[in-house]
Amino acid sequence: MAHSAAIWILLSLGAGLLGALVLRQAWKRRREPHRLLVVLGWLALLAAVLAWLPIGLPVYGLVLGMLLIQCLALAVIFWRSDWTGPAPSEPRRPAAPQPARAWRTGLRGSVVTLLAGPVALLGAVALSLILFTLAGQAGWSEANRLALFLFAVPILWSALATLAVLDLKLRLRALGLVLPLVLGGGLIALTV
Repeated sequence: MAHSAAIWILLSLGAGLLGALVLRQAWKRRREPHRLLVVLGWLALLAAVLAWLPIGLPVYGLVLGMLLIQCLALAVIFWRSDWTGPAPSEPRRPAAPQPARAWRTGLRGSVVTLLAGPVALLGAVALSLILFTLAGQAGWSEANRLALFLFAVPILWSALATLAVLDLKLRLRALGLVLPLVLGGGLIALTV
């Protein structure tokens, strides 16, 4: 039993380190095509978290796996950041302001903030309501359904907020965040 747990922990460490390094390389090459590297990096991180499931209770295993992945990712970021201190300041002349472009950039930033904050939260609540309803249909008790709902909201909110700030077209991000609201609203309309 101890040997199998050690194997799963080593697999998780290896997958987490691989995922962090692959993501670091992918984000380093933003000008080149890097989507496959990003997908592979996230899949490796997911595998690293899931490798903790066989160890002890699933809830504790997932929490330990997520903490391990976060620590590994931070270690890779600090190790590979090549931070040597702030660059010496050079006097620069400010570029001429372009009011139309600055206004558009500010509006885009406000929309992304709204998507990552309240819209992502409402989407997380809507998806958690779907889980709450499905758990009720599966025969779960009220306490377990409520615990699932309260556990799912922050996780789904962080996932949807991450979607809101990804480097995708704004329309695609908005669609990804409005879809859970439509699904949850449809469910509420059907059950009421």
